[in-house]
Amino acid sequence: MEPQARTGPQLGYRGNVRRMRLLLVTDANVIFAATLRDSTTRRLLLRGEVLPVAPRMVIAEIEKHIREISARNFLPIEMNRKVLRLLANHILLLPVRAYKRFLLEAHMMIGRRDLSDVPYIAVALAVDADGIWSHDADFAAQNRFRVWSTAQLRELLSRDPCEYRGDREARV
Repeated sequence: MEPQARTGPQLGYRGNVRRMRLLLVTDANVIFAATLRDSTTRRLLLRGEVLPVAPRMVIAEIEKHIREISARNFLPIEMNRKVLRLLANHILLLPVRAYKRFLLEAHMMIGRRDLSDVPYIAVALAVDADGIWSHDADFAAQNRFRVWSTAQLRELLSRDPCEYRGDREARV
């Protein structure tokens, strides 16, 4: 079954160029890193040029590690929960029913490599993502979606928008 097209563009403005945001499936390790410290990862998640999307279960997965996060960043558990909630408010969190019909295809694409990555590929298929934001090398086992590291995104988004938007931009 073919992925459904997005219902409408996510537009942002910078100067006189109107652009769509990159729709990226965001892996748990990226959200974990953004929760852990104020970093490039957190700023990229919050600044609006990326529209992060993830399976809803990712927040519960990170919540299981909130004590570990607090031990590593020396912030109270409640403060880390607030940061996680802030980040969750900037991520499009999809329930299983939104990507359920893509789970088999996702399993065929990456399931032999890492079963825990299957929901992320299913989400990417369901929303026709521009790529996957992750530091997990297992995602490279598939070739349908480009895998972006934080460093690659930082580099891409620091360029002139006309350089990297191609047919996904329009002059205003």
